[in-house]
Amino acid sequence: MTPPRSRPSVPVVDDAVFDETSALAMLEGDRELLRELLTLFLAAAPMLVQEGRRACARGDAVTLARSAHRLRGNSAQLGGHEVSALALSVELGAKAGDVAGAGEVLDLLAGAVARLCERLTAALAR
Repeated sequence: MTPPRSRPSVPVVDDAVFDETSALAMLEGDRELLRELLTLFLAAAPMLVQEGRRACARGDAVTLARSAHRLRGNSAQLGGHEVSALALSVELGAKAGDVAGAGEVLDLLAGAVARLCERLTAALAR
């Protein structure tokens, strides 16, 4: 009997989490600027998620929408499509006054931000 062949360990690249090619294209190939933006995002994104959580707990739709909007713009600039799409959903829900519904999506957004931060940290380490 032949033993099962092991698969080589290949990192899965999910462009919905971080599309580096798209991010570089938006920045006209400026890798140094991309590194600066990644560093700024890594510092700001967790704070924006927490700001959104606090706003949601208070029923503060305006602050929730503003936090989601900032997160959407920052992630879109970096090619973080998943975060951008979820942040848009939170933003629109908050603007419509559905803080509870936006809060449910905020949980998904927090997970997507964590995944994006992992990918960005790995990109900076290269």
